[in-house]
Amino acid sequence: MDFARPLRVDVEYAVRAVVDSATRKRGVRTGVFDLVTALIELIGPDGEVHAAVRPTYVFPRRAEVPA
Repeated sequence: MDFARPLRVDVEYAVRAVVDSATRKRGVRTGVFDLVTALIELIGPDGEVHAAVRPTYVFPRRAEVPA
């Protein structure tokens, strides 16, 4: 997690989230899977980004499907 500003108790933050990337891959053991990275930001009352995180989620696929 990246902190642009300190987070404060009793302050209301807005959350903004977007899909940053999505990639289809194939593993020898796992087969086809998708990697999806999101950008999640906490927006302070001043309208500025106070913190951001980029988690990556793995979605296994049973069979190859069109991207």
